[in-house]
Formats: sequence, C-alpha cells, structure tokens
Amino acid sequence: MRYPFVLLALLIPVSALSSPSSAGQTGLVHMPDARMQQDGDWLLGASHADPHTTVWASMRILPRLEFSGRYTRVLDTTFGNGRIKDKAFDFKLLLLEESEWLPSVVFGMQDFHGTALFEAEFVAASKRFSIDGAGDFDVTLGYGQGLIDGVFGGLRWTTPWSDRLRIVLEWDANDYPNDFHTRRNGVQVREGGLTTGVEYSWGWVNAQLSHQQGNWGAGLSLRVPLQQPTFVPKTAEPPLATIEAAPVASAAVWQDTPETMGPMLRALAAEGLSGVEIQIEGSQVRATFTSSRHSQVGRAAGRAARAIALHAPADVTSLELTFLEFQRPLVTWSFSDVPALRAYFLGQMGGSELGHTLSVAYADPDHPVEGATWADVFPGAYDGSLIVNRAPLRTGGLVTVLRNSPDTGVFRFQPVRVGTYFNDSVGAFKWDFYSVLEYAQWFGENTFINLAGRITLWENVSEVIIGSTSQLPRVRSDVGEYARNTSRLGLLHAYIGRMDQPSERVYTMVSAGYFEQMFAGIGGELLYLPATGNWAVDVRAFGVRQREFDGKLGFRDYDQITALAAFYYRFPNQGITLTARGGRFLAGDTGVRFEAKRRFLSNFEAGAWYTLTDANDICPWCTPDSPYRDKGVFIRFSMGAVLPRDSYAAADFSISPWTRDPGQMLRAPGNMYDFFERRLMLNQGTGGPWTGFGN
Repeated sequence: MRYPFVLLALLIPVSALSSPSSAGQTGLVHMPDARMQQDGDWLLGASHADPHTTVWASMRILPRLEFSGRYTRVLDTTFGNGRIKDKAFDFKLLLLEESEWLPSVVFGMQDFHGTALFEAEFVAASKRFSIDGAGDFDVTLGYGQGLIDGVFGGLRWTTPWSDRLRIVLEWDANDYPNDFHTRRNGVQVREGGLTTGVEYSWGWVNAQLSHQQGNWGAGLSLRVPLQQPTFVPKTAEPPLATIEAAPVASAAVWQDTPETMGPMLRALAAEGLSGVEIQIEGSQVRATFTSSRHSQVGRAAGRAARAIALHAPADVTSLELTFLEFQRPLVTWSFSDVPALRAYFLGQMGGSELGHTLSVAYADPDHPVEGATWADVFPGAYDGSLIVNRAPLRTGGLVTVLRNSPDTGVFRFQPVRVGTYFNDSVGAFKWDFYSVLEYAQWFGENTFINLAGRITLWENVSEVIIGSTSQLPRVRSDVGEYARNTSRLGLLHAYIGRMDQPSERVYTMVSAGYFEQMFAGIGGELLYLPATGNWAVDVRAFGVRQREFDGKLGFRDYDQITALAAFYYRFPNQGITLTARGGRFLAGDTGVRFEAKRRFLSNFEAGAWYTLTDANDICPWCTPDSPYRDKGVFIRFSMGAVLPRDSYAAADFSISPWTRDPGQMLRAPGNMYDFFERRLMLNQGTGGPWTGFGN
C-alpha cells in the first residue's frame, strides 16, 4: 500500500463535528479541514461554484475514517458526446484527536482511484477556542499537493448570538488554472485564493453561501445520524401483551384443552409472529416462531416471551423459545424461571436479575417442536400475518405489497425498482425503472419455488452502446443488449430450491432454474457457523449458462462453472464485518474479492468491495499491465428506522464505477450468512440475539 499508516488506529473511538465543503468532505468552503462528522453520520448534498456542479455523499464509516463519493459536471465544456463529468472518491483519516493543547490532525486523499482528474492529497490541523462573549473559533492550517497545491487554511466562527449561524474565511489553494478540464477546454472561471462564506444549520439540514473573486457559490446538505436507532416514534406498534384473564389453573388443562391458548395466540398474532407451535412437556413450554416484521430478532423473542409468560398456566416453570429462519431452527432462548420472566414483564424485576435465568444458544435441529398451532385452536380462521416469513422472498424495494395464503403461497408486488449503470460514452448515468411481481411457495418444510416477472416502466440503458474491448467473456458488459432486446414484460427469475440443516450450525441450500436476467443454472451453498467466535465460512458453486438477450427461455453459447469460498470475520463492538471470497468468477477469471461493511444502530449498512483476479481486462483507460479491478460501494437501507412501526424490510443499492466483466458474481438465491448475520449478530456490541429483548 502506498500509505500503510492509513490502516493504523481506525477502530479507536473519537468525537468531533464539522460541516461539509463543496466537495462533500468535512471542510471550510472548497478546502478540507481536520474535522470529522459524528461517528455514523451519512451526509447527502449538492453544491455549485463555477465551473463545477457537484452532488455527493459522505459517511464517517469508521470512528477514524471518513469516506466520500462525488459526481461533478464541468459547465461549458464538452468531451466525446457530452459535457465533461467525473466521479471521484475521497477519504480522510484522523491521525490525532484534538486535546486541550494539541490540534486535531488528519491525512486525506481526493479522487484516489480511476481517472484521478481531481487527484490531491493533504494534511491538515484544526484547533478550536472560545472567547467569552465573542463566540467559538475553529482555525485550520493545511498543506496539499496535486490539485490542492500548497498551503491552505481558514477560520470558521460560530457567532455568539446563534450557534446555528457561522461565518467562514478560507484560503483556497486549488490549482484551478492547471486542472485537466481547464487545460483541455480553456475554461477558467476562478483562480482560488480568498473565499468568504456564511452557513446556517437547522436540524439535519446545513446551507452554505460563498463568494470568491466575484463568483458566488452555494451548497445544501442533509445529515442522517445512522447511529440513532430510529428516526420516527413507533406510534403504530401494537400494544404490549397484557393479562386478559387469570392464568389457566394447570399446564395439563392447557394441554388437554387447546382453546385455553386463545388469548396467548391472539397476542402472538397481533405482533405479526408466524410459524408458531406450542408444545407442553410437564411444567415446560416449548415454542417455535418466526417474524418478518421485527428488525431485531431479540425484540421478536421478547414479544413472544411476553405473550406466552403472561398467559401461561400458573404451574409452568420453564420456557424454551426457538426462532426459525427459512423454516429451520436458528437460535433458542431458554428461561428456567417463568415466574421471574412474568415479573420482569410486569415491571417487578430488572433485566440483570432476569439474565441469571436465561441462556441463548444455537438451536438443536434434531429437537423439533410439534404442538398446537393457530389452526388447532381456531379452525377455519386464517390470519395471513401468520405466514409472512414462510417464503424466501428477496429484498431490494422500498415499497412492497404482500398477499399471503396458506394454500396459494405468497405474492409480492414492488411497484418500482431501480437499476443504475455508469460511464457509457453516450451518457455517464443510465437508469432502469421497473415493477416486479413475485410468487413464492413452500412445499413441506424444505422445498420452495420462486417466480418473478418484471414490467419495464422507464429506461435508457438500451442506449448503452460501448463496444467492449475486454479479452474476457461479456458476462455483464452486454447490459445494453439485454435492455434493447427484452420486451417490456419479461421473466426476471424462476427457480426451485431446497433448504436443509444436516447438523447444528451447518446449513445447505441447493437451487436450479433461471436465477437472474443474464444467467440460469444449478448449484448450491454450504454455510458453517462456529459454536463460539465471530467468524464463519461458506462455499458456493454453480454451473451456469448465459441467457438470450430477449429475456425468454433460450440460451447463448456460453457456460461456466463458478465456485467461491468465503471467510467472514466480525468486529462486534464496531458492527464491522470483513469478507474475503476466493475462487472462480463468472467470466472464468480467478482471484479474491474483498468486502468490508458496517452495520449501524439504525440497522443501516454501508460497505465497499474490491476484487483482484487474473483477468487482463482492456478498457479505454487500462491495459493488460494495469487491468481494471472490479470495485464499488453498497448500502442497505432499513425501513424499520423510518416507519412508525418496526420492520425487517430493507432496500439494497450498489454502485460500481464501470459495468465490466472481471470479478463478477452470480445473483443466485442464498447467501445464507447475510441472513443469519442480520438475525444473530445485529447492531453493535455483543448483545447478539439478546439485543432489543425488553423493547
């Protein structure tokens, strides 16, 4: 690595706060400073200062690392078939946190990969001080090379009459006359130097107005605090279960007369819990359940435990709750003292005392629960909420309409999905808006089918006409051909699968069919979770054949065997997961894909990937000696943080700088580790499946 010290001390907690510059990094006006966003903050914004119009996103993804991405359009310039546009990724690393006498110090790079047209690297130091009656002052001094050429700095003054209002003075050291776009097109709107600005913040919103040598600039940003568990009050949550009547006299009566379970089952149904079965063995109650509604499996377990404990017979002494995922037992909560559990939910006992009566462990697949269900107690009365999670539906949409039936399966309609593509010669940004209708059904406990069709609403991906110069099979770069030849109504996927658990903490899934728009095949996955520790491994192998461009059932003359083994490792206190996947990719190239992601307290995830393979991919800016490496960033947006009712639903979005062929993976069903990690190892800290239990 060119700068090995950027890896040092990334996980040490720090605290600082600043405002964004016009490029999206925390800074003054056009220059960075040595401040950082609050840990977990996600900033979205736009700015304009001739000749640049920029939209950007920035996140403090680690306690000491801030990462930014921006998309800049240069006005009054042309290149190829359109105005000059450029994507850039920046980072800032906190080297020294501010103390009473020492300043905050950072090292950063701008546009550090790809075309590097805005490339710069810098160091900066910032120090705050206050003067009674005069407000707070934050002074910055830095030095850069590249586009930032030489000494820069400035002052941010927070006025004494309002901490929302700030005045900024800056010395802009950007070498505008000699940047790539000026040299190529002769455009020079400003020269840098002294810049003045005024800022105003209100809640999550920050606005800035600036002036430099007769030119005005403006910026607007939104700050989303991802370390905040929820953004809206949960006013639509169902009320907590309460005791409707005196508990049944004995467990024997409950067992012999299932109708006495009615109040408890109604309380479980109100929570949206499904897969519920109740079994009584002497003074012990054993139950299974699942939930597609709760964002935290511990919270779902707490709601289930509450409903059972408050309605169980008086002589029940122990409770065993098992959570199901894909109809397989995943994790079991064992309570040795049900009266204590009842006292906890009635507010008569604290959580620390209850903890002595509780153990949590991976579920035993050979110890199933076979007992009373909703249908036994209420024959003929069907509540669709009870089977919401029985079918393996894919995530990916912000708006979803579900229709459930125990006989006909689960239908899901997503009115709008969005696909995005970048860097074509006829336009740097392409989009694909479409609707999805999906159907899924379980057969028995192990086998399922999943069918989905798509309806194209609005797209311009069909305009992508890049003539690929790649030496690899075109496994992804033919996206324009698929868009041009597929009719408005097409088959998205259609496959059959089987999920098994051959032993404790070992899960398998095999599937066959049309997996995605471009490939069909057959294969499977094996996942192993250790009894203790923060790691896991899986293996995925598929034989695939490329689908015809028309989106129907035919095939092209390309097939491949792709096989990848993955190792996962988590840092639970930070919510960080590192992944390495090695093997053969879709184009037949072999290598390793590295991934890093972080899950915040809001259940929002953000991460990035970088792939090294033996592919010598040729492109307009790369050669066999310096080939393209597949890379990108991704997010998963949790709906539970923004809805008035808890939700497990999430929407996925990823961006790769180019649509190329190296390091590409099959979009097949499975990736079971991702599902189980979200269930077993939610959020930060070591609470795991205990997290959210009492809420």
